[in-house]
Amino acid sequence: MKRKVSIMLLLMLTLILVGCGNSVVKKSIEQAKTSIESKEYDKALASLQLALDEDKENEEANKLYSIVDGYQKAKKLVDENKIAEAKEIIDGINSAYINYVIKDDIDNLKSQINNYLKEVENITALLNEAENMLNNKQYAECKSHINDKILASQYVTDEQKVKADELVKKSYEAINEIEAQRIAEEKKKKEEAKKLEEEKKHQQSSERRYYVPHLNKSLTMDEMSDEFNKISRPFDYVGDNGITYMFNPWSTKPTEPAY
Repeated sequence: MKRKVSIMLLLMLTLILVGCGNSVVKKSIEQAKTSIESKEYDKALASLQLALDEDKENEEANKLYSIVDGYQKAKKLVDENKIAEAKEIIDGINSAYINYVIKDDIDNLKSQINNYLKEVENITALLNEAENMLNNKQYAECKSHINDKILASQYVTDEQKVKADELVKKSYEAINEIEAQRIAEEKKKKEEAKKLEEEKKHQQSSERRYYVPHLNKSLTMDEMSDEFNKISRPFDYVGDNGITYMFNPWSTKPTEPAY
C-alpha cells in the first residue's frame, strides 16, 4: 500500500514539474516572438535559450533559434565584408522564417548580399578590362580606369584590391620606363646634334680662310659665295700670298687679282 502511494506521489510531482516546464517553454517562446517583433534579436535568442534549457527537443524553439541566430551571424559577416560566407549562412536559414516577423529583415539582407555580389562580379569584369588595357600598352588609361571605377567602389573585395593595386603598379612602371626612354633618346639626339655642330665647326676651322676687307673678317670660299649672293656684286679678299684678289663668280676668272 505504501509503495502504491509513493508511486502516485512521484507521478503527481512529475506532472507538476512537466506542467511548470511547459509553461516556462511556452512563455519563453512567446517572449522571444515579442522581442523579434521589436527587432531585439539578442533578447529573443536569450529567451529561446531559456526555453531550450527547459526542453532541448522543442521543435519551435530550435527552429526559431536557428532562424534568428542565422540572421544575426549573416548580418555580422556582411558588416565585416565577408559576403560569400554571409550568403552561405543566409541561404541556409530554415525556409519557415517566412512565417515570422523577421521575414522582412532576412529578405532585405538577402537582397543586400545578392546586390553586393553582382557589384563584385561587375568589378571582376572591370579588372579584366584593365588587364586588357595593360596588355595593349594603354598604361595611362589602365591606371585611370582602375582608380576611377574599381578602387573607388565600396564593393571591391580585398582580393580584387590586391589585383587592382598590382595592375596600377605595373602601369606606373611602364609609364616611367617609357618616360625614361624618351628622356634618354632626347639626350642622345642633343648629344648627336652637339657632336655634329662641333664637327662642322672643326671642319670650318680647318678650311682655308681668306680675309675680306669690307667685312673685316676671314671667310671660306663657300662663305664668300654666300656673301656674293647676298650683296650681288664682286668684292675684294686677300689671298695667302698677301695679294688682293677680286671674288667674282660672274667672271671667267672668279678669283683673279684685283690689281
